[in-house]
Amino acid sequence: MGNEVYSGALAMGLGVLVGIALFVPFVALSYSRRGGLPAPWNALQLLFAGTAIVLLFTTRAGRGLPGVLSGRQLADAREPVPHPSRVRAGSTGSTGPA
Repeated sequence: MGNEVYSGALAMGLGVLVGIALFVPFVALSYSRRGGLPAPWNALQLLFAGTAIVLLFTTRAGRGLPGVLSGRQLADAREPVPHPSRVRAGSTGSTGPA
């Protein structure tokens, strides 16, 4: 029974995503054919686009994203990080050669 419920929920979720993916361009095309959005909505659209671009290239801490955009490597969350109280004075916390 659990597998059937999971499959049904997955199908419904994918259906919603496909519906949204097809509906949004349809609405955008209909607005562009009518002459675009009114001026306040254009400003809001630019605000959301700018926010999306900023969020694409930065994280919450303000550092660049790891991976393709910045060339950084992802940190492996499974690697244990020493707690500051357990690090000896004068050590850098690294276990490998410098």
